[in-house]
Amino acid sequence: NWVKVEKTKLVAQKKNVDNIITRAKSAILSFKAQASKQDQAEVQAFFTTAMARLRAFMASEKLTPAELFKKVAGGVETFDKEKFAAFLVKAPKVESEKEGEDIAEEDFARAFSTLDEEKSGSVSDETFVASLRRLMKVIRDVALTDTLSLTDAKSVRRLEIGEAVEVLEGPVTEGELSRVRAKALKDDLEGWVSVASTAGINFLEEGGGVFKVVKETIMTECFEIDGGAKVGSKVKESTRKLKPGELLEVRTWGKKQDGTGLTRMKCKAKSDGMIGFVTTIGNTGIKFVELV
Repeated sequence: NWVKVEKTKLVAQKKNVDNIITRAKSAILSFKAQASKQDQAEVQAFFTTAMARLRAFMASEKLTPAELFKKVAGGVETFDKEKFAAFLVKAPKVESEKEGEDIAEEDFARAFSTLDEEKSGSVSDETFVASLRRLMKVIRDVALTDTLSLTDAKSVRRLEIGEAVEVLEGPVTEGELSRVRAKALKDDLEGWVSVASTAGINFLEEGGGVFKVVKETIMTECFEIDGGAKVGSKVKESTRKLKPGELLEVRTWGKKQDGTGLTRMKCKAKSDGMIGFVTTIGNTGIKFVELV
């Protein structure tokens, strides 16, 4: 009887200890999740400030994103978090920053992880430019001209509804029009285009960098549709199906692939952050994605 009683006591004690351990594990997991969430919020705040400083510096120095990249990278093809942080800590503050609050170099280094989309430890001009460029979408057919002034201006070509342009300069007021110097992403032609008139007629609007999948397709690691064929089992790891409705952020604009006639674009899936190439237009003219 004594053994039985003692055994019952020990079982009860073990149960209590197990409950304490379970609660402790739960508390630790909750603490880690909260700490991770707080860290992500801090990193995002540092990244937002970093991008604001970069855009302000780019505007004040009248630089393009590609030209700014060269300054940050110091003449090489990529830059790491050390170069990124060193440049930003010296860049002028922006109005949105709190007075008397300084962001340390190590905090800008933490923000680098957001820009390093491919988690390679370095950022290329392609990723940098895509993050900083300003895109606009054509919402009314409008002429792309060779000069700011419309007087004696020659038409480069007509921009059609649904096209996207990259703003290179402006907006500048010219008569009753607000105009920007822009590059048509469809064919890289540059010129001046009207954004809006004082009468309230809009020709362009913010946007142009996000596409929606309208027909099921796949995202692959390489521009060449069969670029990973010799890799064997690794192909499955670097490709996935894209279903209608998914949103894609442009990284490099669509180019036609020699031999297949497919138009291929590099992009980032908003749902999971995967980066790769997707067919935008098939060789028979079928559209797989469209501009949002």
